[in-house]
Amino acid sequence: MKQTLLVIAVLCAPLVMQAQDAEADVQVIPAQPYAVSGQLIGGYVRDVSAFEDTQNDLSVNRDQFSIAARALWRPGHLLAGGLEFGYMNFYSVSNNNGGKAVRSAIPLYLVFSMTAWDRVDFGLGYGVGLLSSTITGANETITSSTVSTSFFFSAGYHHPITDELSIGGEARYTSFDKLDDRTMAISAVIAYRLFEY
Repeated sequence: MKQTLLVIAVLCAPLVMQAQDAEADVQVIPAQPYAVSGQLIGGYVRDVSAFEDTQNDLSVNRDQFSIAARALWRPGHLLAGGLEFGYMNFYSVSNNNGGKAVRSAIPLYLVFSMTAWDRVDFGLGYGVGLLSSTITGANETITSSTVSTSFFFSAGYHHPITDELSIGGEARYTSFDKLDDRTMAISAVIAYRLFEY
């Protein structure tokens, strides 16, 4: 019996040593922490909606601005999700008599962002927006509002300043379905890692 156990031990010894060597060669990859970041986004907006001036004395200004705040949850891999809330102007129309009309929106989006390459992100947002049209003239102001679904596609680049702070830029296409409003935007982005766990 003892001879049998000795033979088994001798035969198994190389296998045990090989398993120990393989275990030593395994590299333990530390888990990436979950993180929540806040972003401030603001910049230039160009309205690209298709509409025609109905009067010769109308002046259309399609160059406007937007600002937004975004919170993103990053669960340790490429895809992140969060919420975005903002304000944007589409265009303003004025005439020679001092009348002016302005179209604006307050959107709320569910946002998904993916880091495709180092420091390059692609984003998708879908949500709703409160569209407002304000007309002023003849000492009177008229405002009308409606709700519309909306979506956007974006591509951005960020450059880290510290472990928590980064700055960058974002290009975005946005569409509001209700009144067929569409914009292109180029914005600056400031991002700060609020906490991680």
